[in-house]
Amino acid sequence: KQALVLCRAPTIEALWSRAMDDNKREFFRVNDHAYVRIKYVPRNHVKQIAKEVYYGTGLEGIVLANRKVLESIAGLKARDSQLSFALEAMNEKMDEILSIAQGGSAEKTKAQPINFSIGGCRFYTNEAYSLNEAIDITIRFSDQEEIRALALVRNISKVDDNAFGEYEMAVQFRAISKANASVVEKHVMARQQEELRARAEAKQNG
Repeated sequence: KQALVLCRAPTIEALWSRAMDDNKREFFRVNDHAYVRIKYVPRNHVKQIAKEVYYGTGLEGIVLANRKVLESIAGLKARDSQLSFALEAMNEKMDEILSIAQGGSAEKTKAQPINFSIGGCRFYTNEAYSLNEAIDITIRFSDQEEIRALALVRNISKVDDNAFGEYEMAVQFRAISKANASVVEKHVMARQQEELRARAEAKQNG
């Protein structure tokens, strides 16, 4: 039986080590735009949610159907805007069903700037969380790929005149499936390559 590790997620540590070997430390954290959905996890539910997230169990049928809808939307946006709009409405309905099925209230942000790495992310929220509180976080990237993780709040600060939220919050991933960790790794590497390419072109043009 595969062991569940909360304090040290082996998948994350392995990916972190490999990324650090292949990439310079200064390029490790990257920026993108993404939708973020967060929900507070009570202390007595942490192990249950961590297991569900780590092994990808629970509500997998709904999650799979939701992913298929997202893939269809991404493929149709350029060809059929009306059908794409209909699918987006359907996806919103599925998100609401998923939220109800998982229980509790959740905050869902609009597309916003997000700074992330293989180990965690920083984003904006209207909810004030305390340090070390556990949250169930879902991140949907601009290409419609989506990941879910159990995370701990590591930093939160009030921000003024920000269109994306009243607080800037940094979280550390503590449980994530191998498949979702691979998605994060792929996005990190892609953004790093773009940044390196842009810097190289700037040097050439300068």
